[in-house]
Amino acid sequence: MTCEPGGGPGAWPSRRTPLAASALGAGAAGRPPGGGDGAPARGSGREASETGDARPRVIRIDDHLVRPRREQPPAAAARPRTERAKRGFLWRVVDYLASDLRIRQFVDLDSRLPAADGIQHAARRHAPDARVVYVDTDPVVSLHGRASSRERAVTVLKADGADPAVLIGDLRLRGRIDFTEPVAVLMAEPPPPRLEGDAARDLVCALHEAMCPGGHIAIARTPPDPGDPCARELAATLFDPFALIEPGLADMSWWPYPDEEVTGTGVGVVAGVARRT
Repeated sequence: MTCEPGGGPGAWPSRRTPLAASALGAGAAGRPPGGGDGAPARGSGREASETGDARPRVIRIDDHLVRPRREQPPAAAARPRTERAKRGFLWRVVDYLASDLRIRQFVDLDSRLPAADGIQHAARRHAPDARVVYVDTDPVVSLHGRASSRERAVTVLKADGADPAVLIGDLRLRGRIDFTEPVAVLMAEPPPPRLEGDAARDLVCALHEAMCPGGHIAIARTPPDPGDPCARELAATLFDPFALIEPGLADMSWWPYPDEEVTGTGVGVVAGVARRT
């Protein structure tokens, strides 16, 4: 089945509007920071100790880790590009929802962006009082360091199960999210653990039931079979019963513009935004 793009206040603005240009600019400008060459500064010029042993060198581990290896498998080499596309997509979505639709509540369902690229930075450019909740479903790697004491209204919620009712109840607990007001839930690639197939559809339906009109959901997924001519239609069914807004589905790297308006190679992840009517 197919979903028809929604109109009215949920429609994405024209390609030539200042908002669309600024949103794209936000995505393009937000590439993850690259480290230097990782080489430590020279010491005082004395290269060896009196015993003839080389002096130990201090290497910044964070710079060393971000330095690309010379020989990477294709999947590993492509991962940073996909991560940049995911960050750009989420920031463009949040820019639009916060500035145009004045949404003030955002739930990031395990996108696991680096802390410096968190969506609270995009939301608070337009709404300093925006409320952001990160949902952590990974049982191994925790997001406990996502929020710092200097960041107000940022919550990290640990979700150990995939029960939609439990997750929504936890979001409601102690006023983390007020579902009587519009809220945006972001589900970006890669999919959170235990939230694939029917579990993901159950969660989308539960969110639709919990949200008030004006709520939105953003989803990005890699089609199981990208060569399937019905892949787009199958991806669109994941948004039901939300109504897709214009332009419908597009590659995550250049959404909100349709594929035919963009030259270049996408990342193969289909993305879109839908509205609770």
